[in-house]
Amino acid sequence: MRTEKAIAGIFNGVVNAYNMVSSVESLPYAVFQVSENPVSSKDGVYRYDCSVVINIVAGNFDECKDISDRVMKNLLSLREDDLSVTNLTGFGETDGDIYMRKIECLIIEFV
Repeated sequence: MRTEKAIAGIFNGVVNAYNMVSSVESLPYAVFQVSENPVSSKDGVYRYDCSVVINIVAGNFDECKDISDRVMKNLLSLREDDLSVTNLTGFGETDGDIYMRKIECLIIEFV
């Protein structure tokens, strides 16, 4: 789908991103997941509601916040004819030496 390709593009020049991670050796990085739900009418599917979850992991708070701010800005710039970003939220956590920010949004992809 176009949404997953667009999501992968928001990380370019900001941070290495993966849609699945088993072992990452260096910080910072981002992991993203896109879940697509078709929305239909009697004429068929007319859009997909794509739930997006992004986790940004870094070694210090400032770096994590800077990366997440840039990613959120890039998400908001995804204003195309067939994509619309809504319900954008972000919050952070820390676990010792690791800082993580989670970004969630809904991207509506029109067919």
